[in-house]
Amino acid sequence: MLVANPDVIRWGLVGAGSVCEVKSGPAFYKAPGSSLVAVMRRTKSAAEDFAKRHGVPKFYTELDELLQDPEVDAVYVATPPGTHKELALRVCAAGKPCYMEKPMARSHAECLDMTAAFEDAKIPLYIGYYRRYLPKFVYVKSVIDSGTIGRVTSVNLRLSQSRHKFEGEEVRADWRVDATNAGGGLFMDLGSHQLDLLDHLVGPLRPLGGTAQRLRPSAGLPGPSFAVEDVVCLSFSTASGAVGTASWNFCSGVWDDTIDIVGELGSLSFSCFNNKPVRLEVAAKKKAAPEDGSSSSSSAAPRAVERLKEPEVTMHQAEQPDHVHQPLVEAVLRDLRLWASLPKDSPERARLAAGLRQEEDEARASGGGGVRDACCSSTGRAAARTALVMDRALEGFYGGPGSRDQAFWESPEKWDKALL
Repeated sequence: MLVANPDVIRWGLVGAGSVCEVKSGPAFYKAPGSSLVAVMRRTKSAAEDFAKRHGVPKFYTELDELLQDPEVDAVYVATPPGTHKELALRVCAAGKPCYMEKPMARSHAECLDMTAAFEDAKIPLYIGYYRRYLPKFVYVKSVIDSGTIGRVTSVNLRLSQSRHKFEGEEVRADWRVDATNAGGGLFMDLGSHQLDLLDHLVGPLRPLGGTAQRLRPSAGLPGPSFAVEDVVCLSFSTASGAVGTASWNFCSGVWDDTIDIVGELGSLSFSCFNNKPVRLEVAAKKKAAPEDGSSSSSSAAPRAVERLKEPEVTMHQAEQPDHVHQPLVEAVLRDLRLWASLPKDSPERARLAAGLRQEEDEARASGGGGVRDACCSSTGRAAARTALVMDRALEGFYGGPGSRDQAFWESPEKWDKALL
């Protein structure tokens, strides 16, 4: 159990699949003040093999064994989304903080059940949207928050991949295209990363409308729950009034991964799933305020804009960490130490566990207050917002308004069967 001012926070890992080999698992024992002390997989040989290769002292085949281990302070769940709600509630009932893989769950309704349980128990819940803390996107956010491109006025996101070429066992082995496990198609796995990133950079997002379709024939699929959407379009706005469009095409003959954020003074263009340079174009700058304060206008009035003769273009290349989850894990560790140091019945501890303190810090940072030192923004509350946006884009395909509040994966006969 996590105690006040711990020197090391000890983690138990549930799942230990391929994502844990390099991207996430090593982060939990390489981050300063963190240790991976137990792993659980249903197959004993797999659990033992992972533990041996990663230097984990204990392995289990039953979740209760890991949850009852007094040397496990917090739990990282790395299983498909179809199991997330059940496992999260069991971790919460054991009184332990949880770091849950993304997407948070199969639907917004499941996310709300999870956040409600952790908030009631005053226990933190974090979601593995690690891109919020990667150097590339820290740079993007710093540019936006500094006002370099001015007020954001529009956002456009495009992702196209040739996944329609996958056949047979490639489909059968991929839980990401099985609604029972994933809550939808590849949009759930990949689109969730992108939409959470936009929530972080310019959000929260307000969905205005969306549509989804399955364009690839369903013949030959392993089962009806694999007949998921493969193209999605979404329109949205932000709290500041910017408008946005987004599209995902997994039946494309070309590959594209582009996010464009346009402001009154310039723009940013970057990819989400590779480490290509970020392109910053500045076409205008705000004139500096007079040093002698002689301006007759109010100090609160907007400064005049000076358009540049030629746009200034900068290409920023960021380094990718060896283990992409590690910057987020380190932010979670800071949060957990702060949470553990607060009195159990204090309002501040409850606010931190609920993600409220994090949202306040995020707002201050966006207002020019700088990057937070203590509070992690990738909380259950933030991830639930992304789940709601995704539900609005998908609900027409899965049976209409409110369909995704129910166990839609059990009723594929209600899904949209329209084909080209």
